[in-house]
Amino acid sequence: MRVYINDKAITTKPNISLFELILEQGFPTNGTAAAVNDVVIPKSKQAETILKENDKITVIQAVCGG
Repeated sequence: MRVYINDKAITTKPNISLFELILEQGFPTNGTAAAVNDVVIPKSKQAETILKENDKITVIQAVCGG
């Protein structure tokens, strides 16, 4: 199945959850926010959010600094 993560096309297994994709792509689970098709998905819903063909996922990581 093809999806887009941060504007990059990737191929992944069908019926993957957003949480699984975040892990699969090596993003940290803490300090990370995600949206699917411009809808922010709360962390509590990421494991139950099943992705579909051509979904557009945005993952943003918090950065510390001053």
